[in-house]
Amino acid sequence: MGILRTDIISHSQLSNGNASVLFDGTADRLTIPSHSALAFGTSDWTVEGWFYFTDLVGDANGQQTLVGDTYGNTAGFYIYKQTNHRLGIYYSSLLVDGTATLEADRWYHLAFVRHGGTARIYIDGELDAEGADTTNATTTQYYIGDTATSSGEFFGNISNLRITRTAVYKDNFTVPKFKLKEIPGTILLCCQSSSSTTEAAVSVAGTLTTGGDPTATNFGPGLKDDITDTGVVFDGFGNFATSTYMVPPTGKTEERNRGRAIMAGGMMYPTIAGEEIDMLEIQSGGFTQAFGDLTVARSQSAPMSSSTRAVIGGGMDGGTRKNTIDFVTIATTGNAINFGEVSEAISYLGGVSNQTRGLICGGNGPSSPSSTNQIEYVTIATAGDSVDFGILTRVTNGLAGSGSPTRGLLFGGYVAPTVSDTIDYVTIASTGNATDFGNATVARAAGASCSSATRAIFGGGYSPSPSPGTELNVIDFVTIASTGDAQDFGDLSVVGGYLGATSDGTRGIFGSRMTNQPYTGDPTIDTVIIASKGNAVNWGDQERMDSGPHDGQPIVRRSSTTMSDSHGGL
Repeated sequence: MGILRTDIISHSQLSNGNASVLFDGTADRLTIPSHSALAFGTSDWTVEGWFYFTDLVGDANGQQTLVGDTYGNTAGFYIYKQTNHRLGIYYSSLLVDGTATLEADRWYHLAFVRHGGTARIYIDGELDAEGADTTNATTTQYYIGDTATSSGEFFGNISNLRITRTAVYKDNFTVPKFKLKEIPGTILLCCQSSSSTTEAAVSVAGTLTTGGDPTATNFGPGLKDDITDTGVVFDGFGNFATSTYMVPPTGKTEERNRGRAIMAGGMMYPTIAGEEIDMLEIQSGGFTQAFGDLTVARSQSAPMSSSTRAVIGGGMDGGTRKNTIDFVTIATTGNAINFGEVSEAISYLGGVSNQTRGLICGGNGPSSPSSTNQIEYVTIATAGDSVDFGILTRVTNGLAGSGSPTRGLLFGGYVAPTVSDTIDYVTIASTGNATDFGNATVARAAGASCSSATRAIFGGGYSPSPSPGTELNVIDFVTIASTGDAQDFGDLSVVGGYLGATSDGTRGIFGSRMTNQPYTGDPTIDTVIIASKGNAVNWGDQERMDSGPHDGQPIVRRSSTTMSDSHGGL
């Protein structure tokens, strides 16, 4: 790492990010165009921003709209200041009744969050009130600072308003010090310009329109432009003007904990493999967002990644195995590009990788016997066909792989009619055969693994006994540098096999899974802190929001291929 020159730049020297829109209470409003993304249904959502009340009484009824549909409309939410100067979330009836009495002439950061059937109000990062909320909101249009019927106009300034189809905050939090940015699930980010009332950094619904005469101002809550928004791009990740603001580093440098997960393909309920690629910011959680499409629909592929590129090898669509290898640039959304081919069409693969090399391990192919012990590898930065690396200690498919930059681990596996508890390891930089590492706590196949630089965890999985089979929630862990048997880590929140996993080096996530035979699944994304043993907690769902037949609908996927920009290049 370089040394940040605080003699050159400090927070106080950063450019002023203040701006807001003034609403004078005379039918001023911003109209958000109608869009399906605003139909929140029963999913999670967040509305947040900074609000400055110039007059708490306001109109005759004393209510003031922050963001809402028409008051009393059962189709949409109505977030407002009540006559008692407390906040409320309304949907047909008052869902959350605030407790704190607001004051005029001061800035508040207000956040309204629905997560897992509970709606919450946060004032300056502290929980104010909460209540049950399982409503199915179907409206596709909302208004800022007023309603469609001009009942309850807002008196004051609104800055950095962001609406997100995720639960951004799940507990008390530190209020942001910088201008808000687009995060996964953002459908609107506006009220950030000192010159335009309708300018929006993000608006999936299109251009905002005005009613009345709201005014753009340079009055704001003391926010700054983020330091990461200045300077030049260094290696595609950190935005710093290195020569000006940093003392250049010497020796070896590493990039850590960037945290974008890529979830590619997977078997969609009931039997069709999908070509969709989703993404998720691991630290944020929430619903996955659309990234692009694979060149060929498939599931059960080998996951490999460096800090910049995700590679997807082999897989299966229905009963047809594939030898296709695709890649995507993780930082840039878009469709996958063909990378090369595996030596044979094969599925139910394990994959491990480091910054430079990815391994395609085991699997189920067309040859006899159908399962293989073959390991092949690719150089991630250079497109081309996979080549021979060595062999596993046993013939198997349904492996789970992860590891450190030097050592790759392969967990479990299946060869009819039994599953395995074997753990193999390889030195990724050196071709050769795998070596026995130890044993998992429970024999299983079709689990998933992720890791930090020192610890690997192995969760979920499937056992064919007793018939028709048993899905597991067990999570094991091992210390990567030390061979030996796995130890118990905790449990997943939902049992399941045929799932994917990855990490940002600190936090591990497990993707959607099959929960019982045949072909029934659960879209839950679980998370764990890899360094701390304990049970996984729900982190969101694998959901698509793009256009097409699955627009806005959760899609259950088993055998999704899951990678990140940290997992292979820790």
